Amino acid sequence: MNSDIPISQIKENQLIQKIIETQRQYSTNDVPYPIFKGIGDDAAVIDLYDDYLIITTDLLNKKHFPIQMSYKQMGWKVITVNISDLAAMGAKPQGMVVAMALNPELTEKEYQSLITGILEACQYYDCPLIGGDTNVSDELTLTATAIGIVKKEDLLQLSTAKPNDKIAITGPLGLTAIGLEYLLSVDYPKLPRNINKKTINFFVKNVLEPKAQLFKAQKYAKHPKIKGATDITDGLARELQIISQKSNVGIKIYENKIPYPKELPKIADYYNKNPEEYILHYGEDFELILILDKEFDMNDSVLNDLEIIGEVTDTNELEIIKSNGKIEKLSPHGYQHS
Repeated sequence: MNSDIPISQIKENQLIQKIIETQRQYSTNDVPYPIFKGIGDDAAVIDLYDDYLIITTDLLNKKHFPIQMSYKQMGWKVITVNISDLAAMGAKPQGMVVAMALNPELTEKEYQSLITGILEACQYYDCPLIGGDTNVSDELTLTATAIGIVKKEDLLQLSTAKPNDKIAITGPLGLTAIGLEYLLSVDYPKLPRNINKKTINFFVKNVLEPKAQLFKAQKYAKHPKIKGATDITDGLARELQIISQKSNVGIKIYENKIPYPKELPKIADYYNKNPEEYILHYGEDFELILILDKEFDMNDSVLNDLEIIGEVTDTNELEIIKSNGKIEKLSPHGYQHS
C-alpha cells in the first residue's frame, strides 16, 4: 500500500522490495541475454552461455563519509563497496564506471585526490576504470558500477543453503563499529579509557580505508564445498536473514564462535553501547559470510582459515545460541545509513 511516509523513514531493504514488487508490472523480456539473477541479490547475473556477467552498483554521499575521511579515501571506498559485491558472487572484476556529482566548492586539489583514490583502488583490485560521468551538485555524490565475470560452476549464490550446511565468515566483526563509534563520538578525538592511539587507529583505518575480500572470494568460489556467499555490509544478522529468505531455511549461530576484537566489550561499555550491536547488527566490515557444504573436510587447507559460526536448519527461524546455552531469536535488524 502506498502512503505519504517520507522515504527517510523507510529502511533500505524496504525500498528495494518496493522496486521488486513494482517491476512485476512491467515486461522486460526483450533483453538479448537471459537474466539469471536480478534485483535483490548482491549483484545482477546475466547468462553469457559459457560464463555469467556480474553487474552491481552503489551510490555514496555525505552520510557514508565521516568528516575525517579524505577525498582520496572517499574515492577508494566507492570502488571497494562495489568490488565487495563482485567478491560475494565469486566474480573477477572486468571494469568500473564511476559517475561523480561534485560540489561546486570542491577545489582542483581535492578533485585530484578523489580521482587518485579511485584509480589506486582500481589498480589494487585489478579492475580498470573504463568510463563515467561528472556533473555539479549541492552535495558530493559518487556512484560506481562494477562489471565482473565468473565461470558458471563458480557462481556463489544465496539460494543454495540446505539444512545442516555450515555458516562461516572470513574474519572478525566489529572493527568498523569501533572505528565509527570513535570517529562519530561527541568527544572525538578523546580516546576511550585504557585504549591507546595505535589500537584505535587500527579500527579507524578499517573505516577510512576498507578492503573488499576479493582475492579470498575468488579462491573460495573455485572450491566445490563453498556454495554461496554475501558480504557483511548491513550487519551479520541482516545478511543471515537474506540467506534464510533466499534459501527458505533457518539459520542458527553460536555467540561464542563469532570472532571479534578483544577490545570491543570495553569500548562498547565506554560508549554505553551493547557489544551485541557492534557484532551482530553493525555494517561495513566487508567480511564475507559463506555457505559451506555439510560434508566439507575439516582438514582442508583452503577452508581452515574460515570461522564456522553456525549452521543451516529447517526451522525457517533465525536463532542465536548464547554463551550460557540459552536459545534466543536473532533480530534481523541491520545497520542503517543515516
